[in-house]
Amino acid sequence: MSSEKDRRVDIIIHTYNRAHLIERAVHAALNQSCWNRLVTMVNDGSSDATKQVLQPCFSRPDFSYIQLKKNLGTAGAKNAALLLTGGSAVTFHDSDDIVHRDKVLRQLRVLTHHALILPDGRQVEIRRNLSLVDDIFPNLQMGADVTGDWTHVNSGLFRQNVFARFGGFESCIEEGREFRNRINLNGAIV
Repeated sequence: MSSEKDRRVDIIIHTYNRAHLIERAVHAALNQSCWNRLVTMVNDGSSDATKQVLQPCFSRPDFSYIQLKKNLGTAGAKNAALLLTGGSAVTFHDSDDIVHRDKVLRQLRVLTHHALILPDGRQVEIRRNLSLVDDIFPNLQMGADVTGDWTHVNSGLFRQNVFARFGGFESCIEEGREFRNRINLNGAIV
């Protein structure tokens, strides 16, 4: 029988000096309809009042707070959180994301049948024939009607073992795009 942790979704939120925005994003994550989730806030060395703003959440069993001593950047902060969390699936939210209440639940339903899904619930299959030359137009991936093999890393839902297989985020270009490209180059269905 699997443990609760084996079925848990980790929602990782990275922040740096965003005290004025973070409370709404954290509450949107904590109010997800997916009951078995842990919201992990990674404070990437902020010098503002982020910790004080989130203090009321510290006693919640579904919230964890990681304070980094120095700023590691988005990739480093996400990697630190990946090392300190251990649910079966993980998603990343930005510090200003106010996500739909059912976002994670919808993603999780699809993830039980597919390895990777987009924020809107569509499945993704990574194919070896993807041309990374297309990556010179990274903003195209944001359009809902854009055809092609795009993987929206920022708020997609991944099985935790994807990061064990392909490594974490690199501190180059946009960390999400780099991770997507690494998955594509490996030609795996993640």
